[in-house]
Amino acid sequence: MRLKTLIISGFRNLKPLKLNFSDEKNLNVFIGANGQGKTNLLEAIYLLAFSKSFRTSENQDLIGFSEDFCSVEGEFSAKTKESPEGANRDSRLQVIVTKNPPEKGLKINGVSSRSVDFIGHLKAVFFNPDDLEMIHGAPRLRRRYLDLLLLQLNHRYLVDLMDYNALIKQRNALLRQIKAGESSANHLSVWDEKCVPLGYSIVKRRLEALSQIKKKVHQFYTQISQTKEAIDVEYRFSTTDFPANEQKFARMMQDSRSRDIEMRATTIGPHRDDLLFLLDKKPFRNFGSRGQWRSLVLALKFTEIELLQEQSKTEPLLLLDDVFSELDESHQRHLFEAAVGIQTLVTTTHDSFLDLIKDEKSVFKVQNGAITIQ
Repeated sequence: MRLKTLIISGFRNLKPLKLNFSDEKNLNVFIGANGQGKTNLLEAIYLLAFSKSFRTSENQDLIGFSEDFCSVEGEFSAKTKESPEGANRDSRLQVIVTKNPPEKGLKINGVSSRSVDFIGHLKAVFFNPDDLEMIHGAPRLRRRYLDLLLLQLNHRYLVDLMDYNALIKQRNALLRQIKAGESSANHLSVWDEKCVPLGYSIVKRRLEALSQIKKKVHQFYTQISQTKEAIDVEYRFSTTDFPANEQKFARMMQDSRSRDIEMRATTIGPHRDDLLFLLDKKPFRNFGSRGQWRSLVLALKFTEIELLQEQSKTEPLLLLDDVFSELDESHQRHLFEAAVGIQTLVTTTHDSFLDLIKDEKSVFKVQNGAITIQ
């Protein structure tokens, strides 16, 4: 997967731009002081991969202050590993957000698309300093890591996840009505019948993926840290144990109704599950140092890259946002060794790390929202 051309207008503080990327140079470096628009650039590309931002859930935030709309368009080429001699398959992806009316439109090769069909065309791995929070932060951060990987590998997973999240939102609305005395608990049966098969399928796919992730994370971690520390990842269910079948899952949801009504939220299901990282069988968040956290997050990103390579038969785009503020020279070296052969876009406030990289690279200057090649 290669980004050939990027066209942006009206997006945050970025000036209208058209960037052409070299086929021969995998590394693209964007250098500028803080607040100049470097992260906005990666956010725009991320938008083409996942149809949403990694910073905000409000689409209107993406539009520049004095603009009525914003547009991000990218032209990509993809060549699968199964047929490396074959011709590249080009595609154009576009995201348009308007202020009035407040709408978001998605297009594939000029044709309007639903997000469920849009996501997955561009495979991407994103890494920024906030990813370190995944180790000890809220469970949603760890679920997001797993979900972003799976939805790029399995379209059925994406469909099920989107449908499930919509159902849980509706079920929670009903729970609030029941708590307020405006509806009956009997109405929950309709939603449970829809939630159960989707929720059960989502967890099964997560467990299947985790069996592959665990082996790779351990291997990458030992390479990066140069230690024999044992790394493991466990899936933690919102219930005591994962039910053996859908019927048991349905009974568990029914048994939780009183608590759900009291809490006004659905308290069991994949939207409440978590991942637990272990260091020599001890919780990583309690016993791991900052340096070990860095090694683990890098191992998780390398795992993400390799699984996308293996299962999608194409190279993902690698987006690195100011990671050098958190990575020492050793971790920087490991990161770029893993990125060999992958088109990489990296932002930084300084160029001192460039001496570590012998590969050909394109260097861009970012200042006051304008991007120029050096």
